[in-house]
Amino acid sequence: MGKLKPSTQISNELIQLLLESRNNSENIISELIRKTLKKEIQLILEEEVKSYLGRDYYQRIESPENKQGNRQDHDDYDSNDSALTYEKSAKPIYRNGYENYTIKTQVGKIPIDVPQLRNTDEPYRSVFMQNNKRICPEFEKMITQMYLRGCSTRDLEKVLVDQTGSPILSRSSVSMINQSLQREYEEFSTRDLSDLDVVYLFVDGVYESMRKQKSRKEAILCAWAILSDGTKQMLHLSLGNKENTQTWKEFFRHMLDRGLREPLLIISDGSTGLKKAISEVLTTTKHQRCIAHKLRNIANKLPDEHRSRVLEKIRNVYYQTNKEVAETFPNRVQYK
Repeated sequence: MGKLKPSTQISNELIQLLLESRNNSENIISELIRKTLKKEIQLILEEEVKSYLGRDYYQRIESPENKQGNRQDHDDYDSNDSALTYEKSAKPIYRNGYENYTIKTQVGKIPIDVPQLRNTDEPYRSVFMQNNKRICPEFEKMITQMYLRGCSTRDLEKVLVDQTGSPILSRSSVSMINQSLQREYEEFSTRDLSDLDVVYLFVDGVYESMRKQKSRKEAILCAWAILSDGTKQMLHLSLGNKENTQTWKEFFRHMLDRGLREPLLIISDGSTGLKKAISEVLTTTKHQRCIAHKLRNIANKLPDEHRSRVLEKIRNVYYQTNKEVAETFPNRVQYK
């Protein structure tokens, strides 16, 4: 079996990120946007080469002299020579592996693999890479929009142009890139949850990624769980125009419709709308205030010189395993 294309490898990484989440919701969303952007860039680069060669990855063609006969075999054909075509001069052009490159974006540095070719009259240069500093900022905004509320092929076409305004890819290639992301998200957001033994469910509305894109502030509603075997999984992502009761109720009902069994405990911030939605939809689940949100709120009200000392004392109360001992701690947490 041949080596996987970089875009396929990144798709597998995205699946692992969603199904085996190990960080809090804000970190997950940031990493999700970063990996999604990486995958889409990789797809663009692969489509560019495919268009240049006229052949897909691992696809071979006949040489001009063998068009009427059997396919010509090449002894030096390997995983790097995965596509083969012929110029008018009948000179074969081969894929020649990848060159490592790093693109700077608003969500951090992204390592990518730029396809290389050999046997060309002139060095092959990706049009996208020559224009990436101009394209990437707009493309990042579109990635967030595409993942959460959809994006048309026409919208992508407007972004993927060179400095003269000419399209980098054909409409069919842009459509394929658009559909690949939508397909992955739909598979994730509709998958069956009935086999998951969820013990703890964490829910939050994350705004950070949207702020980085300098777009309107909208929450990305997130739900991730700790299962009975100790593993973590991201269960659902959805765009929430407002973190009100109705939005959260629809969010929870979507997971229940997919087979989610009510967890033992749900952890969230103190939002009134969210707490009301929990009590109305997850009727048998106990609710706990998220310690991270609580400490953040307290920290914002403390002077810098006392913040670390007071927060440490509060954490000591929260992490006590004995209720009676824990109840004695609040009296020690006094601001002087």
